Amino acid sequence: MNASTEWIPLRIADAGRMAAAGLVAAGEKQARETIRKLLRPDARHHCAYAGYAADDPSPKCVALVTVIDPDARRGLLRWIDGTSMEQEHLKGFLLELAGIAFFQLGLHRLEMPVPIGEDAFCEAATGIGMVREGKLLNAVFNGRLHGNAWSFVLLRPQYRRRGYGFVPFSKGLVTVLGEGDQVEQIGFVHNDEYPSDPYLGECLAYRGYLDREGRVVNLRDSSVAAQDAAPVPEEVAVACGQLEEYFSHRRSTFDIRTALPAHASAFQRRVWDILRGIGYGHVWTYEDVAAELVDGTREDARRMTRAVGAACAANPLAIVVPCHRVIGKDGKLTGFSGGVDIKEQLLAHEWIVPDEGHGKEEQTQ
Repeated sequence: MNASTEWIPLRIADAGRMAAAGLVAAGEKQARETIRKLLRPDARHHCAYAGYAADDPSPKCVALVTVIDPDARRGLLRWIDGTSMEQEHLKGFLLELAGIAFFQLGLHRLEMPVPIGEDAFCEAATGIGMVREGKLLNAVFNGRLHGNAWSFVLLRPQYRRRGYGFVPFSKGLVTVLGEGDQVEQIGFVHNDEYPSDPYLGECLAYRGYLDREGRVVNLRDSSVAAQDAAPVPEEVAVACGQLEEYFSHRRSTFDIRTALPAHASAFQRRVWDILRGIGYGHVWTYEDVAAELVDGTREDARRMTRAVGAACAANPLAIVVPCHRVIGKDGKLTGFSGGVDIKEQLLAHEWIVPDEGHGKEEQTQ
């Protein structure tokens, strides 16, 4: 979230604050009536927000997001009041509200009419990546007259603050999800797979990585070139570049800013930290990892192998946190969230052929 702006659901109790800031209406009574009209009973399809700047109790703007087509997940953003602010501040508010529309309300397409002549607003809209689709006749009303407006549109896969990047490899695609300056998740989708996550599916389709049936395109067998032109957060782009170097044997370590999930337990975090220490071209057993966690005998470590396996399966940052380098004591490849076939592919890429003789102790002898 942008530290300089915040949107809070509008309440009737905010009427005095709105009136004092010169928003919505001149007096508190009129502001209360205006807010009551804005807060329609169908809250699911009609959401009103007040925008605040950091460390300032006075609201700066008021906006509505209306779901106009629930099936297609289309929404309409209407700016009710508060356009007289600095360009960067206006752009920050727009970007923040678009994020709410996409990731809290679940919209796929956000539309916004801007009165023709509101140049600052047009610049702010294009500044966050919105595209001007055309002119809307008599689409806005200023209380006295109808006027024409430009129609600006932003799709969820085009949202610049949060997004997916993709790295093709022989089994499918590596998926990299991030927000701002941190990568949150690295995973996989197989060739010919139907993505289960709607947002991931939207981003894959936008980039041209899905066929007409909604399956991941097998790039080795397809003549259709994926169009990887959507903007992505800066650190996602960095991660994708480093992963491309990894798959071309030009990189064996990673320097990426990452964020672990807030719900991750202390045990999981400790396991993932240990995994980062398993070098390229080496493998440990689950018992090896457990032995790093306990100050006891090998028997104590064996009792923790199942918990270690569960932590490896929950690893949100595949390859960068190399859980693929952890194998069973008998050399079996188990417990990989991307699938055993991808685990085998990654180990083969690092010239590792697991067998019963692989493990931390054997590598240090």
